[in-house]
Amino acid sequence: MRSFACSFLLLAACSQSFTSEGDASLPMPDASSTIADAGVDAGRTTPRSTCTLEAGASFLEGCFCRSPLVARGDYVYVQAQALHVLSREDLTEVNRVDERPSAQGGLALVGENHLVSAVDFEEPPLRVYALDDPTEPRFVVGFGSDTHGAITTFGDDLLVTRLQGETATLVLYDLSRPSVPRERFAVPLEGNPLTIALSETRVFVIETFGLPRDRSTLRVLDRDGVERGRLDLETAPFDAAALWRAPDLYLSGFGAAVTRIGFEGDDPYVAATTGASEGLGGALAFVDDLVVGGYPFGVFEAPSLRPLEVAVDRGSAQNLVVAGETLYASSGGNVTELRLACE
Repeated sequence: MRSFACSFLLLAACSQSFTSEGDASLPMPDASSTIADAGVDAGRTTPRSTCTLEAGASFLEGCFCRSPLVARGDYVYVQAQALHVLSREDLTEVNRVDERPSAQGGLALVGENHLVSAVDFEEPPLRVYALDDPTEPRFVVGFGSDTHGAITTFGDDLLVTRLQGETATLVLYDLSRPSVPRERFAVPLEGNPLTIALSETRVFVIETFGLPRDRSTLRVLDRDGVERGRLDLETAPFDAAALWRAPDLYLSGFGAAVTRIGFEGDDPYVAATTGASEGLGGALAFVDDLVVGGYPFGVFEAPSLRPLEVAVDRGSAQNLVVAGETLYASSGGNVTELRLACE
């Protein structure tokens, strides 16, 4: 039996359906059914079937915010009323810096030793911190303009959405020299950005369209900002997550608890779905060969997306981060650990 940890935020929403459309898409399975093989994933002799949850430590700094978080070494960093430094051992606060609350914001690790914090209220919206002393994040540089939404990183690259009035732009920065951020490209978006992801060679953005938003599109770009493929999606959930795990992209929301997107060259297609969502998508994370999260919260074997039975109320986490075989989750200023054991 392996144990690790996670947390979830209970949410409620109406049910939505999910189908694919457009030239770039392929027919997808019915999202209400499980697309999975009853066999055993590689490396195991018997299939896992059930999981149990046990509550662990928690930290609360109440705010109307998403509370993005990351983990590095013995510490968890969360952005709520400030940039909080928490001990992984018991989630007690050991320091706080950058006293700038942010309703949306973002937090991401860059390279081996730097942290990027994004806020949606003040200039500059993006700040880089060095973690030479992990308990004392040291301000390095502020950059960017306008309001920034989602942010994500891969290696030394930082992907962000930049918002100005009713227009949105997808921007990729090179932070190989953290004190001198370099803009690699800025691509205008056709709709409103919902979620983004980044891989070694690809950039992913899902945009929503309509008022109220009734459809969305996954666009695939290369590292120069040139579009290489797209997949039109019928629905646009209230919230969603995108997570790259080579060679596929995993999504939450869009009518399924989790959707796996495969690629033929650069053209995306729906490879598998599991469960049915209700217009929401919770955060996703990987622990070994297991995908955890989505909405409703679940545990699934990858890449088949075979669900494991979990004793947990329907809900989701806004943010999930993995440290070793431990998961931490946050929302509304709250960071929580739940031990999840599967057998």
